[in-house]
Order: sequence, then structure tokens, then C-alpha cells
Amino acid sequence: MFRTIVVPVDGSPPSNAGVDLALRIARAEGGRVVFCSVREPLPATGVGDVPPELEHAHAEEVEAWWCERLLREAAERAERAGIPHEEMRPAAGDVVEAILAAARDTKGDLIVMGSHGRGGLERALLGSKTEGVLRRAQVPVCVAPAVRSS
Repeated sequence: MFRTIVVPVDGSPPSNAGVDLALRIARAEGGRVVFCSVREPLPATGVGDVPPELEHAHAEEVEAWWCERLLREAAERAERAGIPHEEMRPAAGDVVEAILAAARDTKGDLIVMGSHGRGGLERALLGSKTEGVLRRAQVPVCVAPAVRSS
């Protein structure tokens, strides 16, 4: 039985699919979800609705705000679904290491995350955070499939 499900969030469609899957598993298992996020450089397109007080802030401050926003949105989804949950403080550094540390620190017994579905040369050049977690996790990892449009 999975009691503590660690769910990394980054705001992408695959990440959102991972949140959905984790909430379904938590409901079925009577477990709770723990959301984590890792500060990374923001996309070139920006993040949209940055509050006025952060318009001239350092990148690290905006990245932390973005992570907190993603965590809050995931927590609101869990709240609406009636699933016990918590949000970890946004981490900095290597994404794979941060996800594995979140699982260790919370005594997580399952990690649920999305996959962008990259393969071949693209995965070899870009690396795969999901693959890194799959290879190194000490607990089961459940991967929500990439969202594909027809």
C-alpha cells in the first residue's frame, strides 16, 4: 500500500498528468501526496502573471515565486479532491537529486511523475529527469504517459 506519494510539479502538461495520476492513486490507497518543486531557470517565454513587486526582482526570486505558485496550484487540486497533502519548500540544485531527497525526507513510498515522452537523440542530448529518477530511486516510480494530441 502506498501511504506517501511524492509528486514533483513543474507546471507542464506531463507534470499535471502526474498530479492527476497521483491523486487517483492516493484516493484508491488512502494515502497522501507530497508535492515538491525544484527551482530551475524560467522558460524564455516567462511565466506570465508575475506580481508587480517581482517585476524587477532577481531571477532566483521569480523562480522561487513560480515554484511556490505551482505547489499551491497542485495543493488546491488535492484539496478539491479531498486528498491529504503537503507542499515541500522549493528546492534548488539538481532536479533528480532534489526529487530523490524529497522521497527520502518524507519517507515516500512511491514517486509519481510525468514524462515528456522524448526519445532517441533528443533524450540523449537533453537528458531525462524522469529516467534519472527511475534509475536511482529506492522506491517505486510511476510514470504518467506523455500527453499527446491527435
